[in-house]
Amino acid sequence: MAVRVHRSRPDPDILLALGPRWDTLADIAGASFFQRWTWLGALATERYPDPVLIEATEDGQTLGLAIGNRAGWPPVLHLASTGDVVWDSVFIEHNGPVVMPGRPDVMRAMLAAMRPVLLPGVGDAVMAALHSLGGRAIQTRPAPYRDLHDAGAVSRNTRQALARSARAYGQVTLTAAATPAEAREWFAEMVALHTATWNARGKPGAFTEPSILRLHHALIDRGVSAGTVDMLRVASGEGLIGILYTFIQGGTAYAYQSGFDYAGAHGAQKPGLSSHAAAIAHYAKRGMDRYDFLAGESQYKRSLSSGVEALHWARLRPAWDPRAWRPSRQRDVSG
Repeated sequence: MAVRVHRSRPDPDILLALGPRWDTLADIAGASFFQRWTWLGALATERYPDPVLIEATEDGQTLGLAIGNRAGWPPVLHLASTGDVVWDSVFIEHNGPVVMPGRPDVMRAMLAAMRPVLLPGVGDAVMAALHSLGGRAIQTRPAPYRDLHDAGAVSRNTRQALARSARAYGQVTLTAAATPAEAREWFAEMVALHTATWNARGKPGAFTEPSILRLHHALIDRGVSAGTVDMLRVASGEGLIGILYTFIQGGTAYAYQSGFDYAGAHGAQKPGLSSHAAAIAHYAKRGMDRYDFLAGESQYKRSLSSGVEALHWARLRPAWDPRAWRPSRQRDVSG
């Protein structure tokens, strides 16, 4: 039978009940953390005031699912995002429809049913399907990662900087929060460190809005219990060095947010570099495969990574729009 794509406007009860069915398909698809219901379903009825559910089926079997919100005028679908500047300050990466493996036809059919659509943080496979439909990347950003099976990935200069920082700190310890309540306490400390760093640069940081704090509390409460959210505390005899807020899915740890005690660092101490190095060692010891720094360029990412992926912020225009069929321009890359 042919693939059928159904586009619906789920009411709040249907939206809240979607999680088990969604994650069953996500498990089969090997979806990223950002394609799982822990992320997508957190405060879902607030984040998606005008939700659209895209479902692809064949012979009664669900082969693909996607969720987004309609916003703006004329309305545009925002895949796994909202179109609201506050909610969308919580960046989504490694995004895309959740599709049964080996079915690029399903991916293409779902994307065609979404147009007009904006797609933040999608990978090359989604981008290839978009290109075939006349879509284009608005922006492409590098997403560095560390292969946790490659012990010799870093440069000699980085090894020396890490060694100097380790000597300056003395014994460095890493502890993972054991409960959601403990993770919330450490999250509050991380927010304070993060905000102080960004305020010193004349910027507000990522946690100024109460709604964003509530979203992260929801993620922490569900994710820590499920083993898909880690709050890591890195310290030495002198006290706190940094706190890392990390997502876990399959063999990948996603380094999502952080806060470091830059004000208390002195001499050769490098709180960010030492904290991420400790986390890399922690996840390598757990037998994981990848430590993903997510999109954007920073010195610590360049120093500690062993490879890079491309993530694209893209759009697909309506089929009747003549601009939908123009060849895509050279993609822009920015940090």
